[in-house]
Amino acid sequence: MKTIFIYFILVNIIVSIFSGNENQEIPDKFDVREKWPNCVSKVYNQGSCGACYAISVATAFSMRFCIKNNLTQIIQFSPQNLVNCLSGCKGEFPDVTWDYLNEHGITTDECMPYKNSQDSCNMRCDLKTNKFENYHSGKTKFLEDEISIKKEIMKNGPVTSMLNIYSDYYSYNSGIYTHKQGNGIIGFHSIAIIGWGVENDEKYWLIQDSYGKSKGENGF
Repeated sequence: MKTIFIYFILVNIIVSIFSGNENQEIPDKFDVREKWPNCVSKVYNQGSCGACYAISVATAFSMRFCIKNNLTQIIQFSPQNLVNCLSGCKGEFPDVTWDYLNEHGITTDECMPYKNSQDSCNMRCDLKTNKFENYHSGKTKFLEDEISIKKEIMKNGPVTSMLNIYSDYYSYNSGIYTHKQGNGIIGFHSIAIIGWGVENDEKYWLIQDSYGKSKGENGF
């Protein structure tokens, strides 16, 4: 698994990334689900739609918003909103998606549930009884090294990343995924990084994917 680049978002604040936190000790293992159990996003299944960009960003933003605002229950934001108003099922880069979220905002999953297809870009909830609410993120930032990524996750929650994808990625069931079979990159895939760990002296990133709970370890 190769991490190409990392994106993260600051919600409604502009601060030094690690202000007052420069000397924080980084543990061998960390999982946002254990640190912030009230702020765990649901696992989506993107189906046949190339919506990993929308799902990863909506997932990370939902959790980061919950963590930042110390909510007792997560507000699930809508990947469908991003699919409708960006690149549909054709895929997109996470930084473009974060920039859209910063400028135009995102509504809730309750207002606009995921459909596995692109719909028209509008500011109306699927159910007329629901009120359309819009939430904006902060500016997109890039993290380029392992320590910075881990500190950011510990402080503010998940970040998004893109992976080089090989054919054996789709046969992953459990444990640490390492590319072993299939020559050549067949595509790129956007995911949310929610932690890290070490198993048998091998370090790994813990990610939340977008292929449903039946894939991997309950979708992770």
